[in-house]
Amino acid sequence: MRRRASLILSTVLILLPPILSADVPERFEQVIYSIRPFDGVEYGKGTFCREESDTIFLLSGVDNFLSVRKTFVYFWPLTGVWEPDTGLLNHTFNGRLEILNRKGKRIDVLENTEYTYFSKKGRYALAPEWFALSGEAATAELDSVERMFREHQTTLNIQREKRAQVQEALDSLTSVIIELRNKGEESEELVQVAREYQKILAELEKPITPPWEKLYEDPPAPLQNGFVVNLPPGDYRLQFVSDDGSILEGSEKNLRVFGTSRRNLTGIDIKPGIKWNRPVQSAIPGSVIYTDGSTDLYIKPYLQAEVNEYYYNNLVRNGSRGNINQVKLVKTGEPGEYSILVRSDRGRIEEIEEGSYIVRQSEGGSLGFTIVPYEKEVHGGMKPHLSAAHLSILPGEKKIFLEVRAPEGGDQPLPAREIRIVNPNQTSVFTAFSALFPLAVYLVLLILRSKKERKNA
Repeated sequence: MRRRASLILSTVLILLPPILSADVPERFEQVIYSIRPFDGVEYGKGTFCREESDTIFLLSGVDNFLSVRKTFVYFWPLTGVWEPDTGLLNHTFNGRLEILNRKGKRIDVLENTEYTYFSKKGRYALAPEWFALSGEAATAELDSVERMFREHQTTLNIQREKRAQVQEALDSLTSVIIELRNKGEESEELVQVAREYQKILAELEKPITPPWEKLYEDPPAPLQNGFVVNLPPGDYRLQFVSDDGSILEGSEKNLRVFGTSRRNLTGIDIKPGIKWNRPVQSAIPGSVIYTDGSTDLYIKPYLQAEVNEYYYNNLVRNGSRGNINQVKLVKTGEPGEYSILVRSDRGRIEEIEEGSYIVRQSEGGSLGFTIVPYEKEVHGGMKPHLSAAHLSILPGEKKIFLEVRAPEGGDQPLPAREIRIVNPNQTSVFTAFSALFPLAVYLVLLILRSKKERKNA
């Protein structure tokens, strides 16, 4: 028994070191470009360009941010991508970034500067507008946020003190009322004052919304240092020049700045009530969406643009794959005020508009959601979970046509979408047919092959 246990332990100890060492990828010291691009929707988590990648991709006409640093990079096999490790080494350089044209002529020199970016609540619900500031404007924005924070803390302290004072007065008054009642006496005037104190306390208990939450959708990012790149479409060269005039080795890169081929194309997210957080996307006008009609639908239009697939993939993550001859559709925002014209094969003609809704988990053992209209008075400080146009499917309807309508004078296109309501039983039959058809073809081929072999024999 001991011999068997010893053998198992020895085997574990032999296998353990390779397992542990496999979790520590090899790191390489490199000069990289840290990239914070605007992707058409937001400033995301950013990407980086390592020494083996020769081209940086950016969108035209918007502020993008680059910085040059020496750090470690490593390949992470679980995700199949390269990652930087700035925790071990994160050395930045003093100097300037030079932009050259394709002929090698210097066309711009960028100085290192502080920058920040943030989004503000847009004119329309759930459509934030992004801003990027650099230099003194960036510092001023962060200073403004700091002032708002200090003022908010002062307001909270004043509210806390008032609440303590009112609570102390109410406690004293309550003691007097109790003593009078113990003596068999009653003072309606004191009771009324106590009720007023309780109302004041209820008001003071209400949370105070921080001012920056009213102003920003995403608050300003902490100040960072880098180069602000905003160029028209074209091919350029980048090189980092140190303070001593030398070009930093590994900093020479190609720069591809690209735009969108078609803008303000309208797509539609269709969210079933039972799966509201898993929308079905209809990006192409004329596309058909199938449903079994068992749940209401929530329709949310969005704006999109055509971009080069390879360029955009490398904008989001440098070193990605993609088809350089193919375009892809990318969400860029929302169409603003809109309504949806609904027509059905049963003669329904209806115009639906966007509303706000609260989503609750259904009670009981059954899985699902309950979606109710958002009411500020009822739902208090809660934010709506869903903003969309509500579409109910009426009995007998088999086809519904949707058309996004912009306000008067709007320039958004008006694409048509078709929703087809299919019988669940028909769907099951179609699914079974789709699964069995390849098997039937395979059996027929086997029979024909067997007959051919017997004939040849």
